[in-house]
Amino acid sequence: MPKFKVVLRGENFFFSQDGELRKFGFCARRFVTAKNPEEAGKVALILVRQSPILKEARFEESWTRPVIRLEAVKKINPIAFLLQKSHRKIDFYPEDEG
Repeated sequence: MPKFKVVLRGENFFFSQDGELRKFGFCARRFVTAKNPEEAGKVALILVRQSPILKEARFEESWTRPVIRLEAVKKINPIAFLLQKSHRKIDFYPEDEG
């Protein structure tokens, strides 16, 4: 089965930092095996949503809903897949409030 690198972007995730809620976005890369690019995107989205760190995010109905968007799907060769498949890091960055 083909191997893919999938890049996802998240927005509007609130986390407690130093006792204060702050809004963050993130970039996540996942390396997956799938039949086609569409399936690769779905698998990567499921993997990111299951990340323990995202389960710590706070949510209130009055806030802007958090969103995870598919940014890119690229077919990669098997060697690159083997070298990268364990990469599960999510890179967070603060989002501007205004």
